[in-house]
Amino acid sequence: MKYLEEYGQFHHAGLAAVSLESSVEQLLELGYRLEGASFIDGNQGVKGQFLTMGDHRIEVLSDLPGQETVAPWLQQGGLIPYHFGYLVNNLDLAISAVQDTGMRLLRNPMPAVAFQGRDIAFLLSRSRLLIELIQQDRNELDEEIE
Repeated sequence: MKYLEEYGQFHHAGLAAVSLESSVEQLLELGYRLEGASFIDGNQGVKGQFLTMGDHRIEVLSDLPGQETVAPWLQQGGLIPYHFGYLVNNLDLAISAVQDTGMRLLRNPMPAVAFQGRDIAFLLSRSRLLIELIQQDRNELDEEIE
């Protein structure tokens, strides 16, 4: 994953939850704070919420009724790690570089509600490590250049 080390920036850890509401409540009790409003992403079949504690950000996701996006990660129930997300400045290049490590693209890039319609892609390793690549916003790229 040399590409991520050199050109990526860690964004969040994703957690799969049986219940978004009760999981968020537990995390708030631990000292996490809500980051923005909760969201529903029909394209992915999930509802979610970002939370932060200091510079640590997590995304809690649960399935929409009738969907099974995070269900495979919930074999034991509760709240479990789901994926790691990375902002990248070139999504296509990042996908290609990560695929070169043997990871498999699960679905073609698609816009995500949680990122204001910016494209995302999920890749899975043989050991079931799931990463999300998030196209960095053009404004964020301009800020980095200045």
